[in-house]
Amino acid sequence: MPPATRATGPRNVEVTVLLLDIGASMHADLDSAAHALSAYVETRMLSRPNSDLALVYFGTSGTSNELHDEAASAGDPTQYLHISVVHALQQPGLSMLRSLRQVPRGDGESDFVDALTVALDSLYKAVALRDELQGPRVAKRIVLLSQLATQIKPDPGNAFKDTLVRKLAQQGVTLDLVCLHPYLAVPGTRAQLQYILDNTPHTLREVHDAAELAGAFKSREVTATAFYSGPFTISEDFEFKARSSTQAPAQAGCGVLAGQSPCCLRGWADGEGCICLPHPLPFVLQVKVAKKTNQEKLPSLGKESPFDSTDPAASHGLTLAREYRVAEEGDAGEEVAQEERVKVYRYGKQLVPVSTEEERYLKYAVSRGLSLLGFVDAASIPRHHYMKECWVVVADKASPTALAALAALAAAAHKRDQVAIVRYVPRAGGAIHVCAAAPVPAARAAPAHLLLNVLPFAEDVRDFRFPGFDRPERRPGLRANQAALDLVRAGALQEGPRERLVPEHVANPSLHAFLRLVANKALGVEPGADHGPDALRSALEREGLPGSEPGLAKACAELRSAAGLGGPRRALGRSPSQRLRPELAIQDMHAALGEEGAAQSLAALRGMHRHILELMRGSPGDRDVDAAVECAAAMREAASQHFQPDAWNSFLKDARKGFLNEAGKSRFLTDMQEAGLTPLGPARGGSGSLRDSLGTEG
Repeated sequence: MPPATRATGPRNVEVTVLLLDIGASMHADLDSAAHALSAYVETRMLSRPNSDLALVYFGTSGTSNELHDEAASAGDPTQYLHISVVHALQQPGLSMLRSLRQVPRGDGESDFVDALTVALDSLYKAVALRDELQGPRVAKRIVLLSQLATQIKPDPGNAFKDTLVRKLAQQGVTLDLVCLHPYLAVPGTRAQLQYILDNTPHTLREVHDAAELAGAFKSREVTATAFYSGPFTISEDFEFKARSSTQAPAQAGCGVLAGQSPCCLRGWADGEGCICLPHPLPFVLQVKVAKKTNQEKLPSLGKESPFDSTDPAASHGLTLAREYRVAEEGDAGEEVAQEERVKVYRYGKQLVPVSTEEERYLKYAVSRGLSLLGFVDAASIPRHHYMKECWVVVADKASPTALAALAALAAAAHKRDQVAIVRYVPRAGGAIHVCAAAPVPAARAAPAHLLLNVLPFAEDVRDFRFPGFDRPERRPGLRANQAALDLVRAGALQEGPRERLVPEHVANPSLHAFLRLVANKALGVEPGADHGPDALRSALEREGLPGSEPGLAKACAELRSAAGLGGPRRALGRSPSQRLRPELAIQDMHAALGEEGAAQSLAALRGMHRHILELMRGSPGDRDVDAAVECAAAMREAASQHFQPDAWNSFLKDARKGFLNEAGKSRFLTDMQEAGLTPLGPARGGSGSLRDSLGTEG
């Protein structure tokens, strides 16, 4: 056998044909579709310099493609009508961006099979003319964006589609299909599409509105690379029992390879069931770890000078230099050389020097690798303990034993609803992480793998003491609980089987705005003149979501009333300095009392009730007593005018309970007594002794 040869040719080269439906069914969403493809082009221009793109429209009013011209020359001018190649394969530039900013509305009809054929022909002819695109490392794809709302031509025996599938495979082309409003697709057209997809490498994204369409293409695509490649050590504390081929046959469906001696892994399931492998499980598995999720940041803006230089060969970059000098009063001091500088740890007012030899003892010394520590129930790890980005652990495809062993481990842990706890040190001498490894069993689209999430150490956990419900004003009543339940139901983001705001479909509007700004500057558009489609800006706003119907507003109003949140403004919503001013709190109460209805007046009085109590609780000593008494006087007068004596009397009881025996704050009760702020009620004729009316206990 001749020795294997490495593939040659350029790396990270990608050729793509953008295929956009501009027919009548797409007119309502054409601006959003064009913006999505424009963002795709901008991404390639900024982050994929080795990408070549072509742009093809179908459903156009006219026809402009070579296949149609060839068929017309052969005597059949009816083939491949209403398909136009707008830009042949080339490096993306401003002309393509301009075309996507001014997409015409077509009135022709052309099915997607003909459009795919024209796109593939354009791709094949362009690649054949360029030697640098002949290598196997060149990725080829066709991106199709359509509603599939046009009936396709009859194809008896699927002969035409079989030819298309064969040519796609010969050219190594991947299909990326974005189907907008899939419920509008013609059933026959969708069935024919599925036939092609079943025989072609592809990705299929179903988009239900313009907001989701903005997230159909990522603003930046990052290829998964192994951050760690090495051993995954299985703890020897677990018991592994092998079963020879002469023992009882494997259980049905356990996946023993024919003609090989099976073995069973029982340590994971405590003897329940059987997981069979073609070879005994090794103690060390060769795995690769890559990032599953990672927060994408806005591109940084570098500092360049001089900005107005017209010489393309000039160097505009700035370099940053740092100097260390001895601090001296009135003088910059003498510069300290590199060899004279020492790392120190500030301990109080002292400086503790740490030498290079001692620095290695600052970290917990542990070898690089991934080690299994044990298993816990998945429900025992709260969601807020997942601290950082998620990692994916896959077995090295060069090791069949590792593939089988990791598949067995993931299947067994998933069956028991458990997650593995592992120690993860990706770099020698680097930080040590304790992670929860959630199992993901093998599926058709992906092999079995683990998902790592970093867990906190004790020093990472922050304690927060929540206020209890021991005070009456903090206890929600039955009406408030029911109103909150109605609010949750009305605001559900679930529409049947589909969920809104799924992370994979929500674009980052900040990243898209950055790309739009760069493109606008290149096209000479004034800043602020073009923000892109409204759907992108409103993707994360309440309007337009399924829970924004009138039922949500009604539930909000009911909860607001039940919880006593009366009035459009409340003193508690002001800044701390403003809360000390009684005239502002009184102004807010009167604004709320201006609304009609006994429920609104009661809610306004309860708001003042809470404000006064919180003002006194936060007061150092008797500093805020005068402000609290002024607010209380206004509250009593309002309670009397709006026939709400119980609201005032309830406040007096809470005030006495909270401040009667508290040093420095009991003056609040005395001052209210002296100001005549006595209980209300017909039994006492509207006045009485504060202490007598509320009892003498304590």
